Amino acid sequence: MYRLGDEEDAEDRVFLAGFDRIEARSQERANTQLRKKRLAYGMAAAGALLAVVIIVGLSVGLARKSGMPYTCKDERGASYDTTFFVIGDWGRQGSWEQRQVARMMADVAQCMTPSFVISTGDNFYDHGLKSPNDEMFAKSFSNVYDQGSLQVNWYAVLGNHDYGDKIDPAEDSCAANTLDACPEGCCYSSVWQFTGRPNDVRWHCQNGTWNVPTGNAGLLDIVMIDTNPFMPHYLNEAWSKNAGGIWQQNASQIKQQLRQRLAASKARWKLVVGHHPIASYGHHCKFSMDGDCDHMAWLEADLQDARVAAYLCGHDHDLQYITRQSDPAVQDSTPVWPAFVVSGAGSSVRNNEFGKVNRKEGYNMPFMADDQGFVAARVNASHLVMHYYTTSHAAPVYTAVLAAQR
Repeated sequence: MYRLGDEEDAEDRVFLAGFDRIEARSQERANTQLRKKRLAYGMAAAGALLAVVIIVGLSVGLARKSGMPYTCKDERGASYDTTFFVIGDWGRQGSWEQRQVARMMADVAQCMTPSFVISTGDNFYDHGLKSPNDEMFAKSFSNVYDQGSLQVNWYAVLGNHDYGDKIDPAEDSCAANTLDACPEGCCYSSVWQFTGRPNDVRWHCQNGTWNVPTGNAGLLDIVMIDTNPFMPHYLNEAWSKNAGGIWQQNASQIKQQLRQRLAASKARWKLVVGHHPIASYGHHCKFSMDGDCDHMAWLEADLQDARVAAYLCGHDHDLQYITRQSDPAVQDSTPVWPAFVVSGAGSSVRNNEFGKVNRKEGYNMPFMADDQGFVAARVNASHLVMHYYTTSHAAPVYTAVLAAQR
């Protein structure tokens, strides 16, 4: 029986049914798109994870073959009176990079036993020690170089960071001009590194100039020099006026002391150690005007006059071996003393450090590496041999040999 309104109800049902189908199809399309997005996100995440795994794997693999110890160079028939290691710019609270170098040194020390270790400065980043009992000392030194083969004396010069470089006394109450002006137990100063201060009998450090007790003064003399007072731009920085700071050092007096020590030496081999380079292709110098090397240029003539075989330094976070040519007009001509040994790769390095290096006229650059590492030096009456080690090679990556001069 037909009733008024049935036709309108039927039309409404048809309309609603059509609407429901359209809505269902829309929902299905939305669900399909959502599934596609989830799949795409999942694939992207998996790809990213795989990329991270590959990068980390390559990094670890390149840094060091798993389980492979670092080894010594075959030196059959050679006999040396003194062996020592040279490392710089290392103190970073036991970072992964720092521990890599420490492990390498410990491995090499088992087959090339060092009598002592030379540190070329920047011993404790970022601002040095702030008390005689600063836990930074143990975190960056005692607990890192704790292997049995490294239980020998360390002799260290001061770097700019050991004086508090980059710290702002206006913002840090632990920075003051005198020890008395600091809060108790919180005063950045280079004096906390001096011999007898830290709680580790291996540690020896001074400012000014001083001699390393090599155990064979007739064969080898090593003179340490604080080079920070020769950086005029440091003196304009507030941190240079920290307690025991650079402003209290007398550059002219340090020069005179160095000359006196070198003149008094009768050793067959004389070496000088400072933090700042005389010659370097690294970040702080690149043989450019106004670089830190320019402020150290005065020292080269003194070293030549005193017949110093090599100048050892850090500051640039890399490894370099540079020599001066006897004839600047002839590339690769016989090198003259001193050789320039940069060993500042004890922890963090600057990647692509030498990307735009142009050879300085009059200098040879047989070796450079922007990789973590150190130098193992060996001395006898006829030769000074320096093995350059990097974490990416099990054996020395480069060996420099200097013959004794008559």
